[in-house]
Amino acid sequence: MKLLSALYVILIAAFSDKAVAQTNMIELLKRSVESAETPVQKMDAVMALCDQDHSLNIDTLFHYADMARLLAGNLHDDKKAVLARTFMEKWLGRRTLYDSAMHMCDKDMKRLDYRKDGDVYARVMMEKLYDLVRTSRHKEALDQSYHFLEQAETLQDTSSQIYCKFIIGSVYRNLQQTDIALDWFLKGNQTAPGESWEETKNRFRLFFLIGQMYNWRANDAALSSTHIQDSLLSEEFTHRAIRDSRRFEDLTILANSLGLEDANNNSKKEIVFSNIQETQKIFLELNDTLSLQNIMFQFCDYYNMVNQPQKSVALCLKNAPLFRTANSGQMLDYFDKLGESYMKMGNYRDFSQTLVREMQYKDSIYNINSEHDLADLNAKYEDQKKENIIIQQKLDITSKQNTLLIISLVAGLLLIFMVFLYRFYSRRQKLQRQQEAAAVASAEEAERKRISADLHDNIGAYAAAAASTIATILPEDAESRSNLGQLKNNVQDMITQLNDSIWALNRKEVQLTAISDRFKVFIQKLELAYPSVEITLQEQIEEDLLLSPTQALHLFRIMQEGLNNALRHSQCMAIQVDILSDRESMHISITDNGIGMGGSVSRGNGINNLKMRAQESGWQVDWLPGEVGGTRLLVTNMSKNSTTN
Repeated sequence: MKLLSALYVILIAAFSDKAVAQTNMIELLKRSVESAETPVQKMDAVMALCDQDHSLNIDTLFHYADMARLLAGNLHDDKKAVLARTFMEKWLGRRTLYDSAMHMCDKDMKRLDYRKDGDVYARVMMEKLYDLVRTSRHKEALDQSYHFLEQAETLQDTSSQIYCKFIIGSVYRNLQQTDIALDWFLKGNQTAPGESWEETKNRFRLFFLIGQMYNWRANDAALSSTHIQDSLLSEEFTHRAIRDSRRFEDLTILANSLGLEDANNNSKKEIVFSNIQETQKIFLELNDTLSLQNIMFQFCDYYNMVNQPQKSVALCLKNAPLFRTANSGQMLDYFDKLGESYMKMGNYRDFSQTLVREMQYKDSIYNINSEHDLADLNAKYEDQKKENIIIQQKLDITSKQNTLLIISLVAGLLLIFMVFLYRFYSRRQKLQRQQEAAAVASAEEAERKRISADLHDNIGAYAAAAASTIATILPEDAESRSNLGQLKNNVQDMITQLNDSIWALNRKEVQLTAISDRFKVFIQKLELAYPSVEITLQEQIEEDLLLSPTQALHLFRIMQEGLNNALRHSQCMAIQVDILSDRESMHISITDNGIGMGGSVSRGNGINNLKMRAQESGWQVDWLPGEVGGTRLLVTNMSKNSTTN
């Protein structure tokens, strides 16, 4: 609560206008609740008011959701009781209590049947799917969305079809697969053309999300011929989202769309300032954590625009705990804003660290929600959809037959046809899955090379330029020369670490022998600074291990840190490095003959970072006494996380 209060103070201090966001529809429905003459009329009015949840203050939503629950209980209306619980589930979601919301959904789903309960079933299912996306459970969200979409198509439930496509697109949006996400959002928009579905599609955020995806594509293709076209399309759908949000009085979508308009008009300060003022009024009225996360991004963009990136960095760091319960899309947005602000400040070291954190977070998300699994779910949905078409065709044909003989004949022919069709589609789907798997692997390889090239061409170029500039500066006093020398060393260290990262990323897999060879070069450089210490390396690699780029970089950094610690702190005269591996395991040890570590193993950022790298790679790291004194750092891998060559 202290964190939320602190951000509210920032918002109020930034813009002093205290106007309160409120819609005419909400005022009208509140009066309808107060003037209702019967319990049924009051129940219907409360339900209609709760349906304005996107524009309701979070405390107001709880008040009327609880009122709906009590009214439904008094009326002994089971379906309305379930509907009342969906509004309580929405309130839990806005409080980021997603597990509690999904638990309520699961209990209700057990008592509902889509064919019998129609709208009630759809509302509960929609809420559950949204909470799955909010908790980054993407594979589960996709699996259930494809199944729900197939049911909605069978029952011709247009609203649910649009919602499912919105959810599927949102999953790929959170995974930053822009083209796939845009394709699904466009499918949702095309599902129900016409004015009658305009409010529904706006409520599902389709126009805002389509505009956002075109904005992302325009930014990614800033130098290509499609940049202008995507920018224009982004502006078109953003204006449509703003227009419809004002028209249908949907405050949450309006606030998000105003933020997107800021991104589309990032050179027009007056538009950005006006939009932030209006967005602030809305989010202060809504009064929930999700609103605070969204407004923070707009403030970051504004501070960067007016050349105050340090304020943007401070805001990100201060409110980092807000994103502990955020989904993957918001976390990636957070890293982007923080990194962008560091870059604008010229703080390339922190920018590089933020980029590494973002890459690690992406790795963890993609390990849980692999693109191969998501492609399989998509293929499964397409298979099921085609099978349903065949079944429907069979039913249509058999229903038209007049005699048992004709029906039997047609059924026999259809059976033969289905067998051949099934074999045909099975072979086709098998080939398609193989092609998709190859495409995913190729895309991952291309993305890894792109990131490596970006690091080399952008950050590397900046760092090299900085080092070159430093070399031309000739201060007159000794202290300035010392400070300048330290700065030059820091830049050189950054370039070295960046080269190490690029070296790992440039490979799909890295051999243990390659890491050993690179570490030998690292030892040669250190020996110049420590001429009194004898450093020897012995390798016994019976089976060469293949490590992922992330694992390779972690192992190299662990070995660097271990050797640096021994040289700086052990007062040793000799260090022995052993690199051993076979088919089953890997053992890396760095042993010195110094004074030992005593009880200091658990202290220091370097040690903690070393432990974290080992843990993320599935390895065990230990500090043991050396056989002749000193300390032995041992890294082992017994879990077969790596494959043999």
